[in-house]
Amino acid sequence: MRSATVIIIGDEILSGKFRDENGPFLVDALRREGVTLDHLAIIADDLDVIADEVRRGMLRSDWVITTGGVGPTHDDVTFEGVARALGVPLVLHPSLAALLKTYGMTLDATTERMAKVPEGSRLVGSDGNAYPVILSDRVFMLPGIPQLVRKKWSTLAPELGGTAWHTVRVYSLALEHEVASALAELQARFPDVKIGSYPRPFAEGHRLIVTAQGSDPERVAAVRAELQVVVQAIHWEEDEVT
Repeated sequence: MRSATVIIIGDEILSGKFRDENGPFLVDALRREGVTLDHLAIIADDLDVIADEVRRGMLRSDWVITTGGVGPTHDDVTFEGVARALGVPLVLHPSLAALLKTYGMTLDATTERMAKVPEGSRLVGSDGNAYPVILSDRVFMLPGIPQLVRKKWSTLAPELGGTAWHTVRVYSLALEHEVASALAELQARFPDVKIGSYPRPFAEGHRLIVTAQGSDPERVAAVRAELQVVVQAIHWEEDEVT
């Protein structure tokens, strides 16, 4: 399966001035695309921090997705941070410069901040009218405004190459410690299926949810059958993400 690191960039999130909406959205969106989320970070508008986090993400995951810090103000330093991580200069992209002019912007030291991107960047979903998603190497750079992130996702998603996966949720009255060893043994026999255990002591009708997730529906079904016995299932639910 393809994997991704998500980096939410913005002092305003860390300070509590604004609530992060992009992280929860991207968690769900990546799951729907069949892309594993390896890591989710919220970091400051700091060049060194951005560069370091992007480097780590590229070592960890197939893709890195950033949100925030792509505007014209002094604290919009994402492009520069990614360029530093990739070891390339910032260059004025002619298509972005032309796009800004269609918005009625005169290119100057301020507006050029939105048109200078890491050298070699590709514009994803550029139709000449809307600001595109910037892809540098394996790093997608999205704006920080939640409405724009949602709008741009349909452009970005086809680039990710996700794989369909299957998930089952088994509900039980068992307590987690009562089935922990059995779940560990089952996980050892099915290493290609991720098994998770989630206690719900205050839920009505059950006290435990156990999940199994994998790309092979037959293997997931085999784990489900054993889980139903191991945890004495009340019922189970199944879904597929493609």
